[in-house]
Amino acid sequence: MKRSPWKALSSRSVLLLLGFLAGCSGGVSSHKPLPCREQFDLGRQKFERKKYLQATEEFKIFVFNCPGSANVDTAQFFLAMSYFNQKDYTTAAGEFRKLLNSFPTSDFADDAMFMLGLSDYKQSPGPELDQIYTLQALENLQNFKDIYPASPLLPEVEKYIQECRNKLAEKTYRNGRLYFRLGEYKSCRVYLAKVLEEYPDTKWAAQAQFLVAESYRLESQKGEALSEYQKLIDNYPNGKLSEQSRKRIDALKADRVKQN
Repeated sequence: MKRSPWKALSSRSVLLLLGFLAGCSGGVSSHKPLPCREQFDLGRQKFERKKYLQATEEFKIFVFNCPGSANVDTAQFFLAMSYFNQKDYTTAAGEFRKLLNSFPTSDFADDAMFMLGLSDYKQSPGPELDQIYTLQALENLQNFKDIYPASPLLPEVEKYIQECRNKLAEKTYRNGRLYFRLGEYKSCRVYLAKVLEEYPDTKWAAQAQFLVAESYRLESQKGEALSEYQKLIDNYPNGKLSEQSRKRIDALKADRVKQN
């Protein structure tokens, strides 16, 4: 069946909805339930006027009273979007998940999966805090990428995936750096190795590689230090850390000559 003009938002236009974050609020619905068609239209009108609190109430009534309607998946999606646009990302995520579970073949399934990942991303705190929401966002966005590889939303999805990876890499790097500063070099290398293995495409990888080399140097393990500095030069040839690594290598080699 062809989607109605309002329903035909699809992933190509869902990004337009994200511009409605500053919408007006309003009072809770006080009218009696309307016939399904009228109830749906009322929710749609509230949403289009950016009265997201009111839209939430109208779509909740519709979903509850009209479970057999052809528009129930549409209403469920815009119920979730109404919460999202009120910055209630926790509830929004739950409503997007309901749509995916209850209407897996809906035309809005791809939009809902993207918005689920984005709702988790919006709850992701700074890298110094627990990253459970970052991990959830990464999982949901990666699922989207795997299921909808030709989606026009893919550039946005990949951008958020990289931002999640950068944050997780920074969190892990910070843990390694803390142990480095405490002089617990073996422990620091456990975390830094994870950065290098799991997040080599992030800006934190070169810094992790440098600290690994530094930790060996400070333990007087010159052979290992030379090897790790050279890895940094080979893998990340540009930037200040490569220059510092070359200087470290020259200094270590000079020490060897003196000792001999």
